[in-house]
Amino acid sequence: MSIPINEQYGHIELSQAQFPSRDRLVRNMAQWSEALHGSGRCMYQIPLTTNRLLEVMMVHVRHVEFKLRRIADSTYWWQSSETETHRIGDVLDMLLNELDDQLVGLLAGIGNCAGVLEQASQASLETEVDAKKGRHEVDELLQRKHEVFRSHEPDPALFHHTETTPRRPKRTLSFGRLLNYRAGLEQLLEQLQGVLRRLSRSSGRIELARTSEKDRSVLQLKKGNFDAPPVL
Repeated sequence: MSIPINEQYGHIELSQAQFPSRDRLVRNMAQWSEALHGSGRCMYQIPLTTNRLLEVMMVHVRHVEFKLRRIADSTYWWQSSETETHRIGDVLDMLLNELDDQLVGLLAGIGNCAGVLEQASQASLETEVDAKKGRHEVDELLQRKHEVFRSHEPDPALFHHTETTPRRPKRTLSFGRLLNYRAGLEQLLEQLQGVLRRLSRSSGRIELARTSEKDRSVLQLKKGNFDAPPVL
């Protein structure tokens, strides 16, 4: 998705033509490209982390199932050793503790990814504004040049790059924003928070509570409300 942006960025940066908003446009395009790379990396990590969580869960569940079958297949279930029964409890404790760690990490990754997507969205809006402004500035420069040299046809290449920069990746970025705010990360985050509340031990609950309270404090700070002390 960032390849078209890098292409347009390179054309504008290497162009010898100067227009007032050129430096700002180049800087915002570089930030946009970097934010898109970051969005791709963090969204790729989410399914990897989810897959790792499921793998850990399945390994422990299979181990518990094996132990339970071994006890059930014995002639008298009450003759099963106390050590064997205690081992099942240990495996379940290990599973819950591992789920705590994996879920907290996944929630943190999703929250970070939502922030990166927001940065990419903001960078895209700033780039679009600067590209439109630069397009008009280049058009005016070409018009003035054409008026001075009547026989010279203006080169539209730079005008083309400033015009197409915000338009080419816009559909993909809009889909990413839609995924984040309507049908994707927010809903997934809400569901995982519910799962963590039901499965988590005290450490996971404390971590989740601190994360939620910190997010609420940041939101209050942005809105100017301070009914809750900030959480560090």
